[in-house]
Amino acid sequence: FMPDAAAANAAGAGGADTDDVPPLPPTYEARLVGVLNALRKHHELLYLELSAFSDWVSQRVCLRPVEALLADTSRALRLVYAQSPTHPDVIPPVVCQAARELVAQHLAPALAAGASARQAELALLAPGMKADIEACVPPGDGAAASSSLSEAVAVLTRWQRMLMAACRELPQERPLAGRDTALPSQLHQPLIEIPGQATSRPAGNAASDVVVRVDACYKTFEARLDEASGGVTLQLALRADDGSVRKFEVLTLPPGSAAAADAEAAASFGMLATLVNAQLDTVREARRRCLLLHAPSLLPLSAGVRLRVVEKPLTTLASVFHEDCTARGMNPLGPQESVRAALTQAAADAPGNDVARDATEGELLKEAEAVVSSTALLRHMHGALPDANAFTHWRKLFAQQLGLQAFLGHVMAMAPPPPESVHFSLSTGAVVHLTDELALHGGRREDASGKDGRAGPKEPQGSTSSRNVPFRLTRNLQTVLGPFAVEGPYVASITASAEAMSHHKCPLVAWLELLERDSEVRWARPSGAAAPVDGEPPKREAVQRVAVLSPTTITDPATAGAAGMNLNHKVAELINTSTNPTHLGRMPPGWQAWL
Repeated sequence: FMPDAAAANAAGAGGADTDDVPPLPPTYEARLVGVLNALRKHHELLYLELSAFSDWVSQRVCLRPVEALLADTSRALRLVYAQSPTHPDVIPPVVCQAARELVAQHLAPALAAGASARQAELALLAPGMKADIEACVPPGDGAAASSSLSEAVAVLTRWQRMLMAACRELPQERPLAGRDTALPSQLHQPLIEIPGQATSRPAGNAASDVVVRVDACYKTFEARLDEASGGVTLQLALRADDGSVRKFEVLTLPPGSAAAADAEAAASFGMLATLVNAQLDTVREARRRCLLLHAPSLLPLSAGVRLRVVEKPLTTLASVFHEDCTARGMNPLGPQESVRAALTQAAADAPGNDVARDATEGELLKEAEAVVSSTALLRHMHGALPDANAFTHWRKLFAQQLGLQAFLGHVMAMAPPPPESVHFSLSTGAVVHLTDELALHGGRREDASGKDGRAGPKEPQGSTSSRNVPFRLTRNLQTVLGPFAVEGPYVASITASAEAMSHHKCPLVAWLELLERDSEVRWARPSGAAAPVDGEPPKREAVQRVAVLSPTTITDPATAGAAGMNLNHKVAELINTSTNPTHLGRMPPGWQAWL
């Protein structure tokens, strides 16, 4: 596959000097790039035919400049709300870096003398936004912020609203070619094949050897604005040779960007999900409860473009809350900003007083819960499903999927997901892992104390620290599940998953080592501010957490004790921690514990 390296190796075998032979690339992706480069060099005509479709899609199916600016602005705003309020109210370095990237990647190119026609779309917005951001965060990596974090929140919020209004005016359906540009022949018969696993749900015997051949590409694509997360998704419809139509989300990933890092984390999580699903399929209780991780594959189309199968219909907890606030005439960001401002003032009034801050956090949580409805998700699902029987079936599957997600998040020490990262199906109740703002060893949960320095009490093995909750089980989720679904399918899914993963044939440590060997696994937490943890990644800790929750370990006389234990008592401890108001109040405002 690599003629140059093969020739050099042959020459080296004949006695020539082999010091100039390049070493084999360490990862599969690097080796694949080498194969494509060799194909381009030695088989130019064949490479042009194969890459014509991908190049056309990469150039045409992309975000408009105002949409890309909106996505990065919303990401920076979520980054702000993910910070724990402190005194003094200064802008953290990670937020300063995100603000400078907005200027360098979007605003400065639009104001440059040789700006392209696409970048000129920001000509009216760029001067004012650039001036406001630089007033809060001066340019230059070494310059300190001249304003407070509250002022930065006000600036980003105001410009997010203006960018959102500009994106609403853009057409939703867009052509792949302009009026003067004809569609190439490769769009009628693209030379691409898609594995069957990427287009089907992870059922027991999924079509592992089936290849879906794309027969034609539609002449238009869709751009959908998600006002809850402040992002725009691009969807491309492809027709297979069997007559079916499949929709794919087109992900544009500039090298070194946060979106590219998220895609890398999602790819690593997708590989782990495949292994976990295979292990769950070997245990009868897990098969009976249909415990499967839903992580759609990312199909590489070119160097910076990925395709992802669109699971329909999906929504997020943030979207449900946004619709509820819109119907009630509320500002969706109102509770976050009021809680953040009050915590900042409390930190200034009583610096270092943990008791006073705990009391303030509890009061603010109660005030936010009084404003936000606890039945928003329940009413949304009753309106989306046809009858009560469909809702009962959906609730059971949703509880099982949430239990599996909670188990995996606790075992892998992942940060509990924010509302915009909780994706679930409106028809089946499946929890789909699309964006993985998670935490392993790159942004792990604090084990002893939080970033604000408050140390928590010593807790039993297998539980989490008082700074963070082990998984998300907030009011709206508890209401839609009900007490019977929480104590039934939810708890049973956690114990069944632990039973499957604690089997003596489950190589959990080997899986984690495999992922870390081929690519450095750093599932970043939403704040993006956690520093890497020194030392060995917590692979052994993950095995210990599985053993603590496993029914096999609990029923063992050597570990259960003379009086024995309840099979679900460890799960009950985790649920109590996740629903404890004291622990919920200590979460950052962007996590929205009141939902």
